[in-house]
Amino acid sequence: MSISIINVPVPSSGDGPITSIANLTGEKTVELSGYFDGRYILLGSQDDIHFVPVLSFDTSGKENIKLSLPLAMKSVRARAMVASSSGVTLHVSGLFNSGVNNFATIASFAPGSSGEQPTVDLISLFPPVGLESDIAFLCSGEFDGLLTIDGSLDGINFNPLGGFRSGSKATSLTGSSPDMEFSPLVSESLIRYVRTTVSGFISRRTTVTIGGSSLSAGGGGSGTQGLQGPQGPQGTQAQSLGMQYLYSGSQGFVVPEFFQALTGTTIELEDGDALIDGLLIDVG
Repeated sequence: MSISIINVPVPSSGDGPITSIANLTGEKTVELSGYFDGRYILLGSQDDIHFVPVLSFDTSGKENIKLSLPLAMKSVRARAMVASSSGVTLHVSGLFNSGVNNFATIASFAPGSSGEQPTVDLISLFPPVGLESDIAFLCSGEFDGLLTIDGSLDGINFNPLGGFRSGSKATSLTGSSPDMEFSPLVSESLIRYVRTTVSGFISRRTTVTIGGSSLSAGGGGSGTQGLQGPQGPQGTQAQSLGMQYLYSGSQGFVVPEFFQALTGTTIELEDGDALIDGLLIDVG
């Protein structure tokens, strides 16, 4: 196991060249240094083709900014949206040879299509253990409606992991017709099966990719283990229920990992909590 530092070329404008970070596992540190006025965006990809924003850096003056990237990415590139810059450098560091990153396209929707895609078995796709950490889904394309991602341990009972939501067409500062760029959907659930569903209309080819880490060959992995649900509030019996959608923001939504029904109790909501269909949900 060792730490590797990768230099990501920084353009003066537009998008820079593609740089592979496929061999970096675990939580990565991204450091941007130098003088600039405006914003730099780190774009990430799981197929070296479709890129989405994963981190952004904003300032006016000299900066040395460090941010964490807890996602498996195959490659990155820098996007410059600055009025001026001087001596700007960007580095990504992470563990090397401490595991194996895997990436795949799990859905590809043609224009005009909608509905449910075939179920994907992650253990068959990434033998022998599937994905164990740093799991994230990326979506790129153009659609009107809702694209959801469901997960399952047995391939029969599925619950939402989250998804991507859109109600407008992509726009471009350069006049081209780009794909929409959605923030990554991060999942801490250890699951075996995933499937994607579009409730709406696909106007341009839309793809969904997945990436994550697993043990190195010979590491003794024994399969995917389900997560244990949280303990209910003291004095109140709680039971796990099926997941329901919780929207957040104009483009994406997140579904909490677990839901619990509270019975016979008066619920006082705090900041970051929501009461939806009788379920107390922590969204903070």
